Amino acid sequence: MRALIALILLFAVAAGAYLFLSTDGTDNGGPSGLGPQVNQESNTANTESPSETNLADIDQPKERQASKPVEVGDGAISITTKGEGHPSEILGRVITSEGRPVEGATVTLTRFGGAAMFFTGPGEVDRSSDRSTETNNEGEFAFKDVEAFDRYSLIATHPDFAHVERGPLDATGGAVIEQELVLAGGTRVFGVISDTQGNMVPGATVTLTPNALGAGLMENPPTQHTTTSGADGSYEFPHCAKDTHVLTVSADGYGQVTIANLNITGEVDVERNVEMAAALLMGGSVIDSDGQPIANATVEAFSMTSRATRTQTRVQADKGGQFLFEDVPAGNYTLRVTATGFKAVTKPRIAAGEMDVLIQMMPLPTVSGT
Repeated sequence: MRALIALILLFAVAAGAYLFLSTDGTDNGGPSGLGPQVNQESNTANTESPSETNLADIDQPKERQASKPVEVGDGAISITTKGEGHPSEILGRVITSEGRPVEGATVTLTRFGGAAMFFTGPGEVDRSSDRSTETNNEGEFAFKDVEAFDRYSLIATHPDFAHVERGPLDATGGAVIEQELVLAGGTRVFGVISDTQGNMVPGATVTLTPNALGAGLMENPPTQHTTTSGADGSYEFPHCAKDTHVLTVSADGYGQVTIANLNITGEVDVERNVEMAAALLMGGSVIDSDGQPIANATVEAFSMTSRATRTQTRVQADKGGQFLFEDVPAGNYTLRVTATGFKAVTKPRIAAGEMDVLIQMMPLPTVSGT
């Protein structure tokens, strides 16, 4: 029995000695640290100084890659971030649907793209911060030092293509956004401008604006098309994007005509003829509760004739609070008046031709105290 116990103890000591000698007190990264593990790359000499490697890694800014590209429309967005305190960049290419670069395309970076218009009220659009550039012969564009903002839109336009818009783009946290914008041919919109007697109206100004941007909120948006009717009254927009649009026609001596909800499906050309009536005058004054004139009030007139064709126009009161419409056809109108510091006023059933319309506005309530 003693011999058996001695044999077991001897075996245990031998096993412990074997483990100690094989590991040599170090961890070679093997499973559970048992036994020497062979590193297949250990035969490659490392000539780089450990101290140089460490110094290279110290205080160097690291870019953080987004977990995956984000798809927005046809173009893939690639996003990296340089971190807070770094300016953002938005860059990319404009190409055709066949992948060819588009030279000379105008690319606009704006805070007021189509999506933003649904959350923007009258007078809230300020395009002074818009930035535009043209693509080079490789179709490339770049906006450096972009101010942090989380709802930018990129709009690419070219005379030979329908416009394209991508957004919203989040340019915060030192973002570097790469965007590919794909342009394709659009739908033809055409027609003839005539008066109520059947005479052609040459020289009429015709504008076509995507509906989100066409509610009078933005002056000359980058996606707006403008042309002039020819001697035969005809007009044409050859490359229009698929969307619901607003068509507006104005001409000297005629009342302005607005056609809302002109639907462009992208499947067939769209013909839209417009009939214009002789213009009448309509005017008056804007005053406050004390009878004092309100300068620079905005007065908008909306006709109530039909849902498809209407007149929608605006003027601004002068320093004496006087306003005058010179482009309204016969009919009844609703006037909507806004001014800084006053409650908006709506005045219905004002007939074209009236020149003594009086609009009184009440001041907005003020909060006082500490």
